[in-house]
Amino acid sequence: MTNSGRSRPTDLAARRSDRLGSVAAGLAATAGDLLLGAVCPGCRRPGWGLCPDCRAELAGWRPHWVRPDPCPAGFPPTVAVGPYAGLGAELISAHKDHQALGLARVLGGLLTAAVVEVAARADGRPADRLTDRDGGRLVLVPAPSAPRAVRERGLDAGRAIAVVAARRLHRSEAGRSEAGRSGAGRSGAGRSGARPVVVRSWLRHARTVRDQSGLDAGQRSANLTEAMRAKGSPFPRPGDALIIVDDVVTTGATLAEAARVLTEIAAEGCDVRLLGAATVAATRRRRPPSIGPLHALSDD
Repeated sequence: MTNSGRSRPTDLAARRSDRLGSVAAGLAATAGDLLLGAVCPGCRRPGWGLCPDCRAELAGWRPHWVRPDPCPAGFPPTVAVGPYAGLGAELISAHKDHQALGLARVLGGLLTAAVVEVAARADGRPADRLTDRDGGRLVLVPAPSAPRAVRERGLDAGRAIAVVAARRLHRSEAGRSEAGRSGAGRSGAGRSGARPVVVRSWLRHARTVRDQSGLDAGQRSANLTEAMRAKGSPFPRPGDALIIVDDVVTTGATLAEAARVLTEIAAEGCDVRLLGAATVAATRRRRPPSIGPLHALSDD
């Protein structure tokens, strides 16, 4: 029998391990500050990677439906996870403008939640399930960045986080599908298979566009009107469901133009749908939205 007044060896080992882990993390943060000048990309505190406070703030973010005001024509149903301000703006800027490549995993994880929300509402399924009885793919289509901006940054930020989201969704669905097959062997009833999740860069700029950073709503709209077209092939397969993905939605001009082109592509295919758009963050509205179908869905 184990003496209840004494800690088990395994408990002591676990506590020692936790303490050592905390000490190691502190030493690493100190070394990063002293030797490399490393700081948290969210709040600029000394240390490596996101600090605990920034991680805690991100853990409180939830996907929600958003709509810019004024809203451009053709703006698709869109979900964001956090605000494009404070921590959200810092992380997106660090990843896109300062090559903080490690943030792709963080931002891609947030984007995953937005994608799931868009797909679940469109399919009328629970928000934790992306299975599809018809076997159609879920295709994440990154909004294209200006080629010059990509060259200068050395990074296609939108595609980078889309790839992370697709991999997470694919692993999640594969696990659920395997669990469903195991359950079918015991109960005689099976679940539908996992929906493949892929990233396809089907959009490109048809003409020279300016970097959207620093442009106001009117300038962004003029910059992107009729600015995109379909890129290359292959195009969607029958049963494909398309979701536009981007790191941030501000005026909505980029998503509206991307939706225009993908709607045309979907119209040419057999049983191809554009479900909407998913983003990491959205600029907060400064006044109530104008009337429209997404008014009731906007909660920020």
